[in-house]
Amino acid sequence: PTAVAGTSATSYFYAGTLERKINPTGVYQFAVGTSTDFQSATVTASNLLGTNSLSTTFNSGAVTGTQPNTSIGSALITATLNAGWYAINPNNQPSSGSYDITLSLKNATNSVASPAKYTVIKRTNDISPWAVAGNYSLASIVSNTVLASNTGLTSFSDFAMGISNNDVVLATNVQDKDDSILNIFPNPTNSELNLKVPLNLENAGLKIISLTGQTVFEKQNLFGTDFTFDVADLSSGIYIIQISEGSQVYNSKFVKKY
Repeated sequence: PTAVAGTSATSYFYAGTLERKINPTGVYQFAVGTSTDFQSATVTASNLLGTNSLSTTFNSGAVTGTQPNTSIGSALITATLNAGWYAINPNNQPSSGSYDITLSLKNATNSVASPAKYTVIKRTNDISPWAVAGNYSLASIVSNTVLASNTGLTSFSDFAMGISNNDVVLATNVQDKDDSILNIFPNPTNSELNLKVPLNLENAGLKIISLTGQTVFEKQNLFGTDFTFDVADLSSGIYIIQISEGSQVYNSKFVKKY
């Protein structure tokens, strides 16, 4: 699980299949792409049992096979971001637990301005229909890179970034538990990171994890609801902030800018 490290926009894998061992709980980046563009899929496992490794292939360009024709809320998804799509295959499908997935795709030629028009979509194979799986999270756009996450998934297969005709507006609040727990601001940040937790923490632990799975900051014995951390020394990029208290683990993302 720790064999892949040090990946970046200039150091990544392409033109093959990247297989990673995984633990039941952890953050695992699949830093893949083309000979010119770094792309990334990040899996955050939570008590995921039965799956010991994941094999990922990145396919550049528009999806092959069935085109998307699905919806979320009042938004209709009929296209995918043409930067590429992922096939993520497990040695065995999970028997229990869940995971979150974040797709990071750059340099598409059919991108749209509104991040609320993007969502992660999933299919079983190249002849099955695309659908929205797990819980929707609002996407973000950083420069020429689109990041979208879905949470609470329970099986692996093909993933792409769907584009809807309208902004996604859900009738009920289906924010994932991470975003409903962790309020991070400012985001992006270049120095100070503030964290507000609606639940009162009692002896919790905090980690800041890079998309390569490396813990770059760690603090224990957190009590209360409001915290401030200095992240000025972190390299620019996307990070996962993780709060652990007992058996509960909460994750969210922030962007460190120059």
